[in-house]
Amino acid sequence: LATVAGAYPNACRAVAEWLVQFLTERAATLHAALRYELVQAVTRFRNRKGETFLTATAAVDLYVALLRFQDKTLRRLVLGQVLAELRRSQRNQRPLHEKIKTRLLQVCQRVLPEADASMAKSLLRLFYRAYGLGLWQSDARLIQLVADTCFHSNTSVAAQACRFLLETDAAGRSSADDSDSAAESTSA
Repeated sequence: LATVAGAYPNACRAVAEWLVQFLTERAATLHAALRYELVQAVTRFRNRKGETFLTATAAVDLYVALLRFQDKTLRRLVLGQVLAELRRSQRNQRPLHEKIKTRLLQVCQRVLPEADASMAKSLLRLFYRAYGLGLWQSDARLIQLVADTCFHSNTSVAAQACRFLLETDAAGRSSADDSDSAAESTSA
């Protein structure tokens, strides 16, 4: 249905909203393969060109909620889709990009303190990739969230959060050093 959504926009909009609601409420009781296929259908609805069947914030909320499942393939799909949403919004609509980032941070601030280790690590990996790709530059809210995660009850999550802070700081310093040395060589 998601592949022919352009031909039936009104009906498909209702189906897409129902899928999001269904996955939000009952994803825990679904078989892993069915859950994965339904998330792919939501992704197809979201990726349709020309039509908007789902808002970006609704999709991101669903994706973050689905990270709690111990399904590696689903988690990989969801993380990729969140990064794709950030890329798409940064390229096309700057206010939407800020809205998605804010919504993602709000959800993560609520979820991260009591999240299990795999979900917390996945979220930190998402932030690290987004920061590395330039989708999330010098945001104090993100740094504060990661700094708070340094005190997570799971030591491997806390270590990953500390590593994130140290590596991004080192990368920032090395790029500043490179630009300083380039400025010195041009002035000499």
